[in-house]
Amino acid sequence: MEKFHQLRLLDDVLFAVCIASNKGNTELLLRVLMNRDDLLVIRSYAQYPVRSIASHSVTFDVYARDSEGKHYNVEVQRSNSGAIPKRARYHSSMLDRAIMQKNTDYAALPESYVIFITENDLFEAGLPVYHVERVIMETNKNFNDQAHIVYVNTKYVNGVRQDDKGLSPLEKLMHDFRCTDPDDMYYEQLANTVRYYKENSEGVQKLSSIFDEIREEVAEEYAEKQKKYEQEYAEKQKRYEQAFAEKEKKYEQAFAEKEKRYEQAFAEKEKKYEQAFAEKEKKYAEERAASERKLAEERAASERKLAEAQAKLVESELNLERSQAMLAKAQADTESRAIILSAIRMMKDGVKAEKISEYIGMPLEQVQELAALIA
Repeated sequence: MEKFHQLRLLDDVLFAVCIASNKGNTELLLRVLMNRDDLLVIRSYAQYPVRSIASHSVTFDVYARDSEGKHYNVEVQRSNSGAIPKRARYHSSMLDRAIMQKNTDYAALPESYVIFITENDLFEAGLPVYHVERVIMETNKNFNDQAHIVYVNTKYVNGVRQDDKGLSPLEKLMHDFRCTDPDDMYYEQLANTVRYYKENSEGVQKLSSIFDEIREEVAEEYAEKQKKYEQEYAEKQKRYEQAFAEKEKKYEQAFAEKEKRYEQAFAEKEKKYEQAFAEKEKKYAEERAASERKLAEERAASERKLAEAQAKLVESELNLERSQAMLAKAQADTESRAIILSAIRMMKDGVKAEKISEYIGMPLEQVQELAALIA
């Protein structure tokens, strides 16, 4: 099948059957990557799952342990997004999780390597390999936690077989990872395994079965993810609805409480206004009553003064009448005196009583009495 012939060791499927599932090829891979011909792989697992109930689970492409107790996780990545530093960090932590047993002392934690074999130069420095180590910044010394991360840049070679002279074992390995034709590969051990799965009918059948299994797994995984997504969406939707209902209820309660406070405040203010109005009205009534009392008092005083003035006027009129009477009497007395004097003078002049009475208008009897008095 054409699609099988185009596969490379950088592809997950071919890597899984040719290296991850093959202890000998895993050992060859690690010997080259670690630059150690004496490295012996004791255990090797393909697609090794590390589960976590509370956090994100991972599946290692290759999980191996050597004779010295060192542990390895090897990953192939064609996309840069699948080989970001934080993924390497998480794989390192999950590798420790897979290694560490309960009640094990931290000092017993073995040395570990997380190795990413990438199609592209992730760090774009043009180097074949990048070793990542923790360093104490202030002293520039190695932290020595024995947790190593390694990036192998297969782009360093162009995938075309060259003269063996001048190529390092690592460069040959990188070249083989980019080859589609096993005849172009340097490592015969790897080439034979790739040839078996690409050219041998039995190997092709196995590879085809693996593809079918992968498709089924992908379909199941997709269905599971879809189901999980739908469940999560339904739960999230339910939480949103509950949150919305709770928030709406809180808003209604808050609005009711605020409305109640407003009504209470309005009632209190209205009560205060009514009290103030009643007090002001009472004050106005008191002031009006006081004004009326004062006006009545002033009116009574005015009436008293008027009565007194009228009484004084009456008295004055009486006094005037008395005065007039006295004046009239005085005038009458004065006239009488003048008449008497005139009568006396006339008597002395020898005028008779009748003539005197006629002249001065005094009754004759009075004239005669006056004459008798003078005589």
